[in-house]
Amino acid sequence: VNAQSPETFSMDPYLQFEQYYRSIGDEDYAKEVYYTGRHAVRKNSVGWSRRRKIKDWFLRRMVGYGVKMWVPFLWILIFLCAGTSVFWSEDALTPKDPDVVRAMGTYLKSVGNALLGQGIRLEDSEQPSGGDKFYRHLGRLGHRLWYSIDLFIPIVNLRIADGYQRPHGGYALYAVFHISMGWLLVPLLIASLSGVIKK
Repeated sequence: VNAQSPETFSMDPYLQFEQYYRSIGDEDYAKEVYYTGRHAVRKNSVGWSRRRKIKDWFLRRMVGYGVKMWVPFLWILIFLCAGTSVFWSEDALTPKDPDVVRAMGTYLKSVGNALLGQGIRLEDSEQPSGGDKFYRHLGRLGHRLWYSIDLFIPIVNLRIADGYQRPHGGYALYAVFHISMGWLLVPLLIASLSGVIKK
């Protein structure tokens, strides 16, 4: 397979091996053979246009040629974490109703008390302010993460972002970028899972 000349290089042998391993139930190795074949085609490409090279590079780096599912999931995770980090500060997001933010902190505190046991209350600890600060940060983490998810997922409205004022300044610019990447990566993930990218 690897002894082919670059001028006459073909993906067909890799596809045959992929079909064979798929027929015997070795789905993971079949995907690995397909990925190796696509990478080999790129390495032996002759006369490819710049547009085709960019497209192939994009499909490899962003979705693993549609067979390495962890690649798009990793990109999505990176952007969700980035969104949570960017919108972390107090001035990044202004809630329309501050009581909603406090309600989540109260709920998390009650969950913590339940996990610690009935005989131990966070309010009775030697450093209650530290415990309160922890749950405030935990509550903010929940809000920022869900806000990041709500912006990122296209079409579906989780109504988390609706509870905040529109971002301003640099935060607004990042919000646009964050939403755009969601519209790019989520459909690519769906296309990978459905096998469209391989076709």
